[in-house]
Amino acid sequence: MLHTKSDMHLFVAAVEEQGFAAAARRLAVSPSTVSKAINRLEAALSVRLVDRDTRHFVATSEGLTFYHGCCRAIEAMQDAEASVSGSKLQAKGKLRVSVSASTAEARIGPMMHEFHAAYPEIDIAFHLRNGYVDPIEAGVDITISHEPPVRDTFVARRLCYTPLLVCAAPGYLERRGWPQRPTDLRDHNCILSTREVFNTWQFEEAGELRPQPVHGAFRASQGSMLRQLALSGVGIANLMTYQVRDDLRAGRLVELLPRFRPTQGIPLYAVYHDRRNLNARIRCFVDFLADILTRDDDTPRPYPREVGT
Repeated sequence: MLHTKSDMHLFVAAVEEQGFAAAARRLAVSPSTVSKAINRLEAALSVRLVDRDTRHFVATSEGLTFYHGCCRAIEAMQDAEASVSGSKLQAKGKLRVSVSASTAEARIGPMMHEFHAAYPEIDIAFHLRNGYVDPIEAGVDITISHEPPVRDTFVARRLCYTPLLVCAAPGYLERRGWPQRPTDLRDHNCILSTREVFNTWQFEEAGELRPQPVHGAFRASQGSMLRQLALSGVGIANLMTYQVRDDLRAGRLVELLPRFRPTQGIPLYAVYHDRRNLNARIRCFVDFLADILTRDDDTPRPYPREVGT
């Protein structure tokens, strides 16, 4: 064989702990045992897996690719062993999740006490990044994103739809007037996202979705900044309902064009590597998210007027 199961375990621990000594402490072996295992793997593969000296330990690009492959192999072996032995597969271990700050803070973070109570042996590290992140390249297990994956080797499970609504501050509407139809937005300053997936504003009329081109002087990569721009009165924004519920209720923002708001919002996906024996912690986390995000009520409350009369 090219390498042994124990060598893979030692290599994975060294990458995760960023050093021979820390990996040795974790696995209760000597640092030389870890070093020799990595030397054997490098010799068998004819590539350098890590760059190391007395002060630094960094996986090479080839090392990271091999690391993710080792993780998948180890997880598959654990699943196979559990199925053969008849024991119940335990959901435990480390889980790395890439997700945008706004989704993490508003929709996932508040529910993690429920998840931890149900699965106390799963440790989660959230990596807050905007947009779609390739799970393999980023070194994560799951990406939560409104954008589908570019590789067909990934699973993209739709968790929910996130409703969007068009809104503006009362001060802006007093100065510029109230749009009566989606086409009126051509005459307004619209606040855009740096992520193009959010810049095709969809409206529904007579049961058909109709995109409306918009333009504006401001763009932002974070939903929190888009909301702040709308609150400041510089223009009209198309925001997720959970971001602006309190602002709508307090009158700081007003929903526009409610008759044309689509019945479905933008999909939110959980993206992970396509493999038949999905490990228990990924399965449990994705199932949990699908449940809580479907339960989450993002339907905006009715508002008393559409036009400034």
